[in-house]
Order: sequence, then structure tokens, then C-alpha cells
Amino acid sequence: MAGIITMTVLSVVIAWLRVYTRIFISRNVWWDDWVMLASTPLTIITNGFLINAFYLGLGRHINYIPPSQVPSCFKWLWAAEPSNLFALFTVRVSIALFFLRLIPTHHKTSRRIIWVTIGALAVSDIYVTINYFIQCRPIRKVWLPDTPGSCISNVLYEAAPWLYQAVSILSDVVLVSVPLLMLKSLKMPSRTKIGVMCLCGLGVL
Repeated sequence: MAGIITMTVLSVVIAWLRVYTRIFISRNVWWDDWVMLASTPLTIITNGFLINAFYLGLGRHINYIPPSQVPSCFKWLWAAEPSNLFALFTVRVSIALFFLRLIPTHHKTSRRIIWVTIGALAVSDIYVTINYFIQCRPIRKVWLPDTPGSCISNVLYEAAPWLYQAVSILSDVVLVSVPLLMLKSLKMPSRTKIGVMCLCGLGVL
């Protein structure tokens, strides 16, 4: 929980400082800044849900958790998944839009690849989220398995995360490779190029 809280505070402060700098200092704010700013409340909400889940026993062996806490723990974990999906989505889209700002308009192929990547991320996130909310009827059967109702098959449910992971990995590869290939032809200060290369490198992680 200490790690989650520390990293959340750092990431939110950095994102807000970035937007402040773009608005009041460089006066060069664009869509990538606003999208990154939008990711901060999603990140705070997600990690708030996870902290509640950890407090109730997430991460510990189930034998050491009071049975009465188990459903609530899984409920908070379930709530964190959709918000986490869209927090990651907004961060990736912000990075993609930032690269679109750097890539000249006459490099149409590179720009189209990035737009396709944004579209693929949007489709996969929407698909996984819908699949997530319809996995059981009623939905409380997810954290209360004995509740009368029905759930979709494991094969159908597990297909969504696999699709999401595949699209995420491919998008990260694109967001690393395309800008790096473009850097050689861009006319910008060396310090800026190094900064962009470091930003691209984050996608490897």
C-alpha cells in the first residue's frame, strides 16, 4: 500500500506539473496534455479501490483472511479492474498523441500507424469492459459465487484478457519503434531528442 500511495502521488503531481508548465510557461498545451490530465483521477480511483482490497486481505493466503472479508475483498478488486483499464488507456493515448505532435504531417504512414494503434486500444478496452460487466448475472455473483444466477463460460471470459494483452503489447511496441525511427529525421535540440528516447523507452517496461 505504501508503494501504491507513493507512486500515485508522484505520478499525479508530475502530470499536473506538466499541464501547468504547458499552460502557463511554455503556452503550448495540446490534447496529449489534457488526456494525460484525465488519467490522474482514474489512477487515484483505481488505487483507492486496490488499497481497500489490500486492507481486506488481497495478497495474503486465503486461509489467513476471515471468511467474512473475502467477498468484500474480491468486490473491491473487481471494481478496480475497469478503472485501471481506462487509466492505462488514457496514458497510452496521451503518449501516442504526443508523438503525433512531433511527427511531421508529411510522414503519413507513421501517423496512420499511430492512429490505428489508438483505435485498436479503444476497441480492445471497450470489448474487455463489456465482457467484464456481463461475466455474471447478477454481477454480485462474481464476488459471491453462491448467488443464484449464471456466468459466461471460462473460455469466453478468458479470451477478453488475452486479446487485451495482445493489443497492449503490440501498441507498446509501436509506441516505442515508430517514434525512434522518426527521430533521425526530426530537427530538434539534442536534449529534446534524448528526452523523447527516454519516454519511448518507458514503453519497453
